[in-house]
Amino acid sequence: MPVDPKIQLALDLPLKGKASIWQVAGKRKSKPKGGYAAPPGSGPEGEFCKTCRHIRRMMGGRKAFPKCALVKWTRGPGTDIRVNAPACSRWSHPVEGQQNDG
Repeated sequence: MPVDPKIQLALDLPLKGKASIWQVAGKRKSKPKGGYAAPPGSGPEGEFCKTCRHIRRMMGGRKAFPKCALVKWTRGPGTDIRVNAPACSRWSHPVEGQQNDG
C-alpha cells in the first residue's frame, strides 16, 4: 500500500526536537483583514484608505485603531485596516473642512 507523500516527508525528517505540522503541510496562509468595505486596490489609482471620508480611528487606551465606517466593527484586530492600503471601490472624497480622524 503506497504511503501518502506528506506522511513520508514527516517520517523522513530528522528527530531534532518536535516535528512541526507546518513543515509537512506547508506555510500557514495569512488571513486577509476583514475590515475593508471592498478589496483594497479596487478603487481609484493613487488614493489610499487614509484619504477616504469613511476612515475612523477608534481609540483604545493610548493607541488609535483605524477602521472603515462602512463595515461593522468588532473590538479586535479583525476589522482593523491599513491606512496606507490602496483605496477600495467604495472610496470617496473627504468632506471639505472635516478632519479624517473620526
